[in-house]
Amino acid sequence: MDNSTNLNECSSNTHTDTGNNTNTPKFSAASQAALTERGITAETASKAGIRAYWTPEEGAELLDRRGGHRSIPAPGLVIPYPGYAGYVKLRPDDPWVPVPEDQVPNSIAAEYMRDPPPQFIEGPKYLCPCGKGSPVYYPFGVDDSLLHSTTRIWICESEFKALALRQAGLAAVAIQGAQNGGDCNARWIAKCEGRDERVLAEGLKRLAVADKTFIICFDSDVDTNGNVLSGLHQLGVLLAGESATVEVAYLPHEKGEEKLGIDDYLAVSSPERECRLELLQDSVRPFNVAEALDWLQQHWDDMNRKQQMLDFDRVAKLARLLLKRHDFNRWQREAKKRLSGIDEDEIANHASPAEVLTAEAAYTNFGTAKLVEHCVPVLNKRFALLRAEDGIERIFSMNARREVNLLHGDAHLRQVLHDHLKARFGQIPPDKLLGDAILLWKKECPRLVAEPEPFCFEGDQRLCFKRFDWQPTQAPCPAWSEFLERLSDRETFMAYVWSCFEPKNMGRQYLWLRGEGQDGKSVVLGVLMEVFGPAATGITNSHLKGNQFVYSAFYGKRLAVYADCKNPRFGMMEIVRNLTSGDHVLVEYKGQTPFSYPLKTKLFVASNPKPEISSQNSDRSRMLYIEIAESKRKDDPTWRSRLMVELPGFLWMCRLIYQRLCPHHGDLPLTDTTRALQDERAASFEQKFQDFFDENFVFAQGAKLTANIVSKRARAEHLSDNELSDFKQWMERTHGINYRRSNSERYYENLAEGRNELQFPPEAFPQVLRGPAR
Repeated sequence: MDNSTNLNECSSNTHTDTGNNTNTPKFSAASQAALTERGITAETASKAGIRAYWTPEEGAELLDRRGGHRSIPAPGLVIPYPGYAGYVKLRPDDPWVPVPEDQVPNSIAAEYMRDPPPQFIEGPKYLCPCGKGSPVYYPFGVDDSLLHSTTRIWICESEFKALALRQAGLAAVAIQGAQNGGDCNARWIAKCEGRDERVLAEGLKRLAVADKTFIICFDSDVDTNGNVLSGLHQLGVLLAGESATVEVAYLPHEKGEEKLGIDDYLAVSSPERECRLELLQDSVRPFNVAEALDWLQQHWDDMNRKQQMLDFDRVAKLARLLLKRHDFNRWQREAKKRLSGIDEDEIANHASPAEVLTAEAAYTNFGTAKLVEHCVPVLNKRFALLRAEDGIERIFSMNARREVNLLHGDAHLRQVLHDHLKARFGQIPPDKLLGDAILLWKKECPRLVAEPEPFCFEGDQRLCFKRFDWQPTQAPCPAWSEFLERLSDRETFMAYVWSCFEPKNMGRQYLWLRGEGQDGKSVVLGVLMEVFGPAATGITNSHLKGNQFVYSAFYGKRLAVYADCKNPRFGMMEIVRNLTSGDHVLVEYKGQTPFSYPLKTKLFVASNPKPEISSQNSDRSRMLYIEIAESKRKDDPTWRSRLMVELPGFLWMCRLIYQRLCPHHGDLPLTDTTRALQDERAASFEQKFQDFFDENFVFAQGAKLTANIVSKRARAEHLSDNELSDFKQWMERTHGINYRRSNSERYYENLAEGRNELQFPPEAFPQVLRGPAR
């Protein structure tokens, strides 16, 4: 039979405590559908006094909230509670209500929200009067003859579930949620008096508890939801304390399926409903774990392995909650002895510790409001979020000094939330709750509008990777003076050092410090790196291989040091230009989305071999080449510590030099000494090209020389491919000789062979073809 038949013909023949409206209209379409989905017939709904309400004002009057009708959605169903004068529950068809004024974000907070603030929020699915507790629901009233004549009464979680059982011919009552089997008022009074005492709900005591058998039938997630399991345990203990016989009925439930209630389970056609009722009766198990173990032993061989493990898992969890540790250990040994195929390790796996079983219970009602109250402030205090214009997010950890560190993933956020919530509520928070809190924080937190600074001095409250809690002060610095005296250009070195500490400096230079060894340059650069801390990094050979992650090592760094460079041509590499130019580079961390970032890194290179640079302006203009003489004293163990102590005084002198040499905060001007050293290095690097050119070629305006001849002569002189490439650039720069390439030929323009050709050995031309050259 169609359960929706005549639902709209239900009258308002209700109990007197459902309200004084005697001409209730028909149900709304949504209300009718809700009853039909649960298998509630028109006759059952009418007998239970269920009717409709149509306006917020009517709902407010029923709930005695005459001033708060704006927060009551309408229309919906009115569910009366017989035996409790004036108590009804409302079930709105659509629970969405306007956002309360006290929850509307202020104008400042709204500016930081990615999406416009919502105008509606989802309210409770059920509404009840305030301050009247959580009474027990009797589907057909307190005087229902079946409740008094039967010896077996079913207890479920909500009104429609009790109606479904009562409609099926079973005596049933409902509590308002798995945790409401006790008397809330008595519990509150006991806690105020310092007593840990729970009392059975008054509505259940009315049922002559000692003479009855109560079957607790909660939703199918009792196997997986710690809150439901905890409620079952508490209700069973309270009923047993009143001398009642307690049993538990388990609804079928597969892992990953949606939660199933008893009303959903019975909402089928009549023949199938009878079959399901029989299966439901067969699922009843003793609540007492000793009796449950007896039942398991009796039926163990009749079950397959999957059913054995399911039933044993349920009993083991209850045993863990009900028994003290020594009693549970004894129960474990008894189960191992009486049930074949079960060992103690398997019992431990099935029966998690009580604090884990009830962990979810502490956080079940942890909605958005509690996430905002307990989680968002904690994350705001410890972390900062930057969402770039391209939508890529970067999360930074933040300490009390407002120093930040870039995070990869949310493991650190989860750990901070885990520790805070566990300390606050005494239970391990579910992992899903941590993820939900992080997602909400990303939407609600005040976002950074700019990248953190690489460094800041005392008094500057901007976020940075390194904060200096000191200022340069005038003081003697003999250890530094001894080092400076051995430099070829002490003022340029000092000015460049201060440029590292000057946020306004936009220069594109790097400093190459060259010495024969045993001169202290590595110690000095190590001191500078130690001062910058997380805003500094070192360069190794791995950075020179050019993988896509190379620039992630320089994100947020102000200082980079190549402490032992053995590549004299390092200054002509692309990485040097990218580090010092201030241009945007692509920063990519492994497994993360790449993002664009302007590197403003100050680079120090220390080496024993002399550098090699070309005469190109792009190479020479970036380098500050300084040589250092050998130290006369090499066994001073206090030198490094003295450099650290004297650093404020040294930087004070550096700042003075910088202000004099570089008031425009750009590149440092080259002194005659430094320029001469660079000229000498460029001339030395290109001299071999000049010699090779003079011996083999001449400049000839309009002439063309095939590239093959130049390549053969270069191989004869043992020039590498890189050197040949540098030679091409040198000829173009110094002689105006250009390399041309077409589909049919490759040649050099304005170049001819020299008059005095060299005699090449035969092995230099292994595949030369006789004939005229093109």
